[in-house]
Amino acid sequence: MSPVDLAAAPGADDLLLRLRDFHEDYFPRHQQRFQDLVAQGQHPKTLFIGCSDSRPVPYLLTGPTPGELFRVRNVGAFVPPHDQSHGLHGTMAAIEYAVLGLQVERIIVCGHSHCGAIRTAYEGAPAEAVALRAWLKRADEALLPVCPSPEALHRTEQRAVVLQLERLMDYPMVRRAAEAGQLTLHGVTRPLCLDVVFNKAGRYPLPPFRRTIGFSATATLKRSDYGMTSWQSLVGDDIELRIEAELFRSDADAPAPTQPAPVAGDPAPPPND
Repeated sequence: MSPVDLAAAPGADDLLLRLRDFHEDYFPRHQQRFQDLVAQGQHPKTLFIGCSDSRPVPYLLTGPTPGELFRVRNVGAFVPPHDQSHGLHGTMAAIEYAVLGLQVERIIVCGHSHCGAIRTAYEGAPAEAVALRAWLKRADEALLPVCPSPEALHRTEQRAVVLQLERLMDYPMVRRAAEAGQLTLHGVTRPLCLDVVFNKAGRYPLPPFRRTIGFSATATLKRSDYGMTSWQSLVGDDIELRIEAELFRSDADAPAPTQPAPVAGDPAPPPND
């Protein structure tokens, strides 16, 4: 029996009626898009890791069309450690497939307020829920040593998202793509102009007396531009960046000189004893 036949059957519930509407209304209007996805394959740009909670609906939150999001959902929107200390997991496989196979450009970890997984991590799952109890241990590092008040739960929900982002960087393929600038984890990327000051170029005064240059850079960014809007009354919105760097050219094939070669404008090196 087809979904349309099921929807027409006596006692059909609202879910089946909506499925019938999809077949009769939405699919005919977007049939070419679905045919293209079959013929050309999927090429989503985003891996969306969300919670299994029935209330946050990815399509309502982000408004994508078919083929835009590669989605994986689990209890708590947790990322398993890549070192397999908690065994293998479907979420781990989804991350590997999204990064290596689909070559997504961003990964979003979507936590939410009033999360049942976070509350249960504090209160404990039933003894019979063996898998759930083991799974919720992935939240242990985010838990606070306090009673689970509404404020503590909210802070833990935020800490849990940060923890999952940190775990993602333990995945070799994620770290490699992120460091190459091919992958964004937070989901927000913006250009940032740096005010750069060239300080000096010269020989470093200690062996091996490498030719060294130094520069300073400063910039200001807003946390809210990157989706970080919590705790502004405490930490503010503006972040000042200051970078101090010294760079040198490494010549591994050449033996280090005992005295630096003279360079115009360089101070004379100290004599050897």
